[in-house]
Amino acid sequence: MSETADGEVRPRPRTGHPDVDEALRSVEDLGGKDLREHHDLLSGVQDQLAAVLEESRRPPVASIPEGLRPRRAEGAPDPAEPRHG
Repeated sequence: MSETADGEVRPRPRTGHPDVDEALRSVEDLGGKDLREHHDLLSGVQDQLAAVLEESRRPPVASIPEGLRPRRAEGAPDPAEPRHG
């Protein structure tokens, strides 16, 4: 639970992403910290959220089990192998 400036108690916001939820929790107590600590704390939260966004831009990688791969013509290159040159 978190308390607003007017004393209202609300449940913590949840995004379903553990790293984002952790970042939100870390700024919950910002008002109780010394002002000199705010920059470092907020900078860390920004880095954490930027990392989550960067990770979300990467396409998911799933390997195809050998038994499910389509058969290829003899001598044809394996599409799972990286190309060189």
